[in-house]
Amino acid sequence: MATFAFDFEELEVAEAKAKAAFAAAARAEEDTGSCCEDDDVPPASAEGGEEEEATTTTATATRATTEETEEATPCTLGGASGGWTLELRHPTAKGLQFAPPSSRSRLSRARAWFEIRRFFDAEPQKHYGATDGEEWKIYYAKELILKTTCEKLHSEGFVVIDAVLAPSSFRELVRQLLSDASILPEQRAAIECHVPGGATSTELLSSEKAAGWVGSHCPSQSSQHEEACRSSVQDWPLQAALPSSDQAGHDRALCASCVLSLAHDRSSASALQPASKQQFFRLLKTYVHVVAANSMSKLDLRQEEKIPVQFCFGDMSALLEAARRNQRPALPFAKKARERARDLHVLLLASYFRCVDAPDEWQIIDQVLTYLSNFEIDQHTQVDEVLPLLDALRRATAIVQGRPQMVALAEQERRELSSQVQSALQDWRSKSQDLEGLRRENETLEAEAQRGRSALDEATRRQAWLQQELESSRRAV
Repeated sequence: MATFAFDFEELEVAEAKAKAAFAAAARAEEDTGSCCEDDDVPPASAEGGEEEEATTTTATATRATTEETEEATPCTLGGASGGWTLELRHPTAKGLQFAPPSSRSRLSRARAWFEIRRFFDAEPQKHYGATDGEEWKIYYAKELILKTTCEKLHSEGFVVIDAVLAPSSFRELVRQLLSDASILPEQRAAIECHVPGGATSTELLSSEKAAGWVGSHCPSQSSQHEEACRSSVQDWPLQAALPSSDQAGHDRALCASCVLSLAHDRSSASALQPASKQQFFRLLKTYVHVVAANSMSKLDLRQEEKIPVQFCFGDMSALLEAARRNQRPALPFAKKARERARDLHVLLLASYFRCVDAPDEWQIIDQVLTYLSNFEIDQHTQVDEVLPLLDALRRATAIVQGRPQMVALAEQERRELSSQVQSALQDWRSKSQDLEGLRRENETLEAEAQRGRSALDEATRRQAWLQQELESSRRAV
């Protein structure tokens, strides 16, 4: 049976090189004090002044009237059987407006990631004592999101985390946002439009049970942790929550670049921008925890039942430039190709492990070739649209090509076993013949022994008769 080999030493070496390269880039960036791409930051206008530095705390996303832009997906994370996907990609430019940062607002990639990682590491890791396996799955899902966030922030300078949530997960996201004490009144009004059933935020908070963070499903611990978070921000004055000219440009750029959009494909779409760096961390934490828990959901819902959400931050100039590069007619083939490759990958695994009702690898190859034969290449075609299908085709072909070798090995093993059986059979026959000869010899010996016993009995009787004759002769004399 074929087995997979994985070189862990090679993985450790590659990871060490990546960490060293990232550390060197971080030190160089901190030494120079530059942002992600200085050339991409637009200068502040003379008329804008302090108005451009002020961050808009809330914004309402309107439905776009222009053509929907294609969403390039550099990285896709698959969820559980519920079919949820979490993609780090370019933003959905549907009415969202980003305030251009001033010349003093510079965002450092290394510093942003260091602060995010430190904020999440400060959480109480309750999953270590959890007996439920789902706790560990959700924890690893959260770590995977953070790892991908680090990679995209380091490579592109911005991060866009897209997710489609189940209605229950979206309701939990709204509930946790409303329960956050750092939410301003204007932000609360934008969140309350997503409260289901026309209920108020108070009714939602009183009816829903606190779910807590990843690794802590105990209500008492969750309430204590949430109360501690509330007390840490209740004493903040409203004026201090807004970015001021005395704050570091990094903090201002971080808040100005961040947008949390809720249900941006619906008429009730809304978007939030953090008013402070602390609120940015809390919004990111709430979002990541809910998305991680949703990725482990086993619900089977239709696509139209899912609610899209998005969290983006980073170098907005690079992000918007990437979005402008993708402003072209929507190609449904990219999405279909990804879905098709995902389905073919599942079929391939099922066929490899010989699950019930698993199709043959030749059927998978035929399906991929049929799908690729109907694909029309044009000037908008991207390489990553076809690569998943080609990869599935390569895997299936490799398995099929490996089958003759497996059949030859099985045939050779069968021949060896057959030879051993024939040898054992010949040995058994030879020993059977020897046993038959011994049995016949034993019968002959038994017959001779019987004749010997008969002769002995006859001699004994004759001896007794001669003894009687001798006694008779003596008496006669």
